Amino acid sequence: MAVGAALLAGCADDPAEETAPSLPSARECAALRDHMIEVRLQGVSVDRAQHQAALESALGTSFLTTCGATLSRAQVLCGIAAIDAAALAACATP
Repeated sequence: MAVGAALLAGCADDPAEETAPSLPSARECAALRDHMIEVRLQGVSVDRAQHQAALESALGTSFLTTCGATLSRAQVLCGIAAIDAAALAACATP
């Protein structure tokens, strides 16, 4: 997973998406959002699609703005590599 995050960082198609090395890109923040949803859905088998839709709605585009403004790139990459909710929470500490 960490390798995938590193690859994401090097795959900016749009020069405007490039950021300072310590700041997450929009693509990295989107990957974190998607991964957070997957982690939250671990073990959910009933109404999974409804739960996923609700989480996607709750973490919409506002998450991307907040992510880029408040999280370091290291925190985002840590979150993308996290395998469960506890690991995700640990990434929030700078």
